[in-house]
Amino acid sequence: MGNKSANKQPCSNSLYARSLIEASLDPLVTISADGKIADVNRATEEVTGVPRRKLIGSDFSDYFAEPEKAREGYLPFPRDRGRPERGQAACSKSAGLR
Repeated sequence: MGNKSANKQPCSNSLYARSLIEASLDPLVTISADGKIADVNRATEEVTGVPRRKLIGSDFSDYFAEPEKAREGYLPFPRDRGRPERGQAACSKSAGLR
C-alpha cells in the first residue's frame, strides 16, 4: 500500500522533466549513451522540419553536416584526452541535409 506514492513519483518526475523541456524556446534534444535521440521539444521539430516521432530513436549524429565529429561529442572518452571539440551546428531539413 505504501508503494502507491512511490510508483507515482517516477511518473511525476517524468512529467516535470517533459514540461521543462517543452518550456524552452530553444531546441533541446536528449540523447542516450549510444547516441539515439531519446526526446526533443517542439522547437527542435520546428528547426529541423522533422516530426518528433521520426526524431526519437534516430541517430543524433545523422543531423549534422559532419556526423563523425558529432558522434565524438557523446562517445565515451578517456579522461586524460580532454573534451572533444565542440561548435558544430545542426542542419535543418530545408538545408538539404537529411
